[in-house]
Amino acid sequence: TEWYQENNILISLSTEIKKIETEAHNVTLDNGIVKQYDKLILANGARGFIPPIHNAAINGVFVLRSREDAENIKNYAMKSKKAVVIGGGVLGLEAAWELKKLVQHLEIIEAEKRILPRQLDNQGSILLEKILQRENVIVRKNCFVKSIIGETEVKGVQLNDGTIIDAELVIISAGIKPNIEITAGTEIKVNRGIIVDRKMKTNVEDVYACGDVAEYEGVILGLWAPAVDQGKTAGINAAGGEAEYQ
Repeated sequence: TEWYQENNILISLSTEIKKIETEAHNVTLDNGIVKQYDKLILANGARGFIPPIHNAAINGVFVLRSREDAENIKNYAMKSKKAVVIGGGVLGLEAAWELKKLVQHLEIIEAEKRILPRQLDNQGSILLEKILQRENVIVRKNCFVKSIIGETEVKGVQLNDGTIIDAELVIISAGIKPNIEITAGTEIKVNRGIIVDRKMKTNVEDVYACGDVAEYEGVILGLWAPAVDQGKTAGINAAGGEAEYQ
């Protein structure tokens, strides 16, 4: 807190922006207070994307985005024997690797023909899958979860081919959904995320975006290191300097 005060930074916690007026250069907070800005940086992140899976809102189904999510998963895993991770990407595999220490049986469901399809070539995917198999992790590829089985809590998952897998815990790792709702009612252009250029500028003067909410050259990376670089770029340019995101 002292560092922020020393650097003339005002932090408002537990506060939500309800409206952005770009022409007037102000934002309205959920308590009704209106704040003026010279430059506005939107760095409000993303949430876990949940595909249209039937019955995905029952107990035992999780996404992993926050420390609170991690603690909830850990606590639930303590009373679970079988688990399923939906998604064989980086975050899904990281979650699975930790989860296998807590449950007796673990399966990974990947919609693509191989795991880590964006990061590895075919040979690399095969090698990694063999390592998982040695650790008694079952990998099912080229399929997807159609429905979660259970009334109030998870009992299993049903795949698109009708296969039923017993499970008491399910983690959905199917990417992220940027929090673009904040731009509603403005002229700020969005696609999957808020569209930015190399300087992290939006199409609206004096408004920038960075991190998981920003879409650069049609891509939302959703990774920590690029988000930090984008944040630095947006901050430098908003403060009057010159920087480009590489």
